[in-house]
Amino acid sequence: MHDFPPFLRVFTDGHVQRLITIPHLPPSTDPLTGIQLKDVVISPKFRIKSRIFLPNMSPPQKLPLIIYVHGGAFCFGSPLNVVTHSFLTPLVSQTSAVAIAFGYRLAPEHPLPAAYHDCWAALQWIASHVSGAGPDPWINNYVDTTLQEIGPIATTQKILFATKFRACNSLRPKLVATRSLLLIRRNRLLFSSLHMRRYRLTYGDDF
Repeated sequence: MHDFPPFLRVFTDGHVQRLITIPHLPPSTDPLTGIQLKDVVISPKFRIKSRIFLPNMSPPQKLPLIIYVHGGAFCFGSPLNVVTHSFLTPLVSQTSAVAIAFGYRLAPEHPLPAAYHDCWAALQWIASHVSGAGPDPWINNYVDTTLQEIGPIATTQKILFATKFRACNSLRPKLVATRSLLLIRRNRLLFSSLHMRRYRLTYGDDF
């Protein structure tokens, strides 16, 4: 057995016990803001849930999409927990945008690059709605897929940087506005499209 206090305990049979637990919230309608929550399974093979946050709007309209990836050192966190809820609910209510919190497989059960692959699959799932005939009616009806901002926190800056860079090269012109990336940690700008251009000049377009 390997202990990583106060975070993890890994047993010899591969079982992982997380010593820090954060409560999950079921999908519902937030009583204070009227924001509706819905869970979607993007990759049926892994049964990983992501959560959509739909603002209360009248009349119905197509809004920008905020893509959120939770932090947690690749080992903790969930799009369904109270931390994600407390961050995205006020953000969506104050910005008139739809948000989706991506889920991904956690380490150490699923070592990297599993998290990268899951977020890339989720972004491709979003791109499948560009024609208005994607698998989720909320994305089809309420999201302007040409207007997106991608925002992670904590160590998942790395996931979103990799996903953003790959999207710029592989999904254009489907997701045009992913070129206007802003990476945000709470209230602080960490990364912008200017950084992306500098990265491309240094390393080229291959990822």
